[in-house]
Amino acid sequence: MNKKITLSNMISLSRIVLLPLVAIIIRKNTYQYNYFALFLLLIFVATDFLDGFLARRLHQISKLGKILDPLADKICIVTISYLLFLYKNFPLWAFLFLLIREFFILSGGIILLKKKNIIFSSNIAGKLGTFFISLSLLGYLLLGTDYLLPYTLLIISFTLYFVAFLLYMLDYMKVMSYVKLTKKVQKILSRLFNNVF
Repeated sequence: MNKKITLSNMISLSRIVLLPLVAIIIRKNTYQYNYFALFLLLIFVATDFLDGFLARRLHQISKLGKILDPLADKICIVTISYLLFLYKNFPLWAFLFLLIREFFILSGGIILLKKKNIIFSSNIAGKLGTFFISLSLLGYLLLGTDYLLPYTLLIISFTLYFVAFLLYMLDYMKVMSYVKLTKKVQKILSRLFNNVF
């Protein structure tokens, strides 16, 4: 099963395959094309839910799927945020934040896979962050900077991403044994995040 391309894996791949079309449409930057882009981005959001659901439902959970699904998310979010920066006034600092965050998480994931053969699943804060960043990108596509809503959703998503990153780092350090956290620090982090998420 791990070596096969399953239906859920194909759905994950479809998001990457559709990216060039999304890039062309966003670049057109017209009223009609924006709604076409909106339709495609909604497909992205739907397939992000659908691939995981089908993997569990059809018993197609695989090592490839655990890598492919989050990788497709990262490629799509970074690419679309860059396109919106070019054509829709998406903040440069936000694009750079996303780029740096995904680089560090991807690098850590590769190291973890090579040295420990472990793949971390997304925590709830990370999943919520991806949901809110998707809404924010949709907002910038349709509303631009004329409304406060896209920016508000952006701040919410980045707050959740920051929490998710801290949780990832805590798990990463425990698994890799690079840093021995004291019981006091563990309790503080646990009270701040684990009880909430």
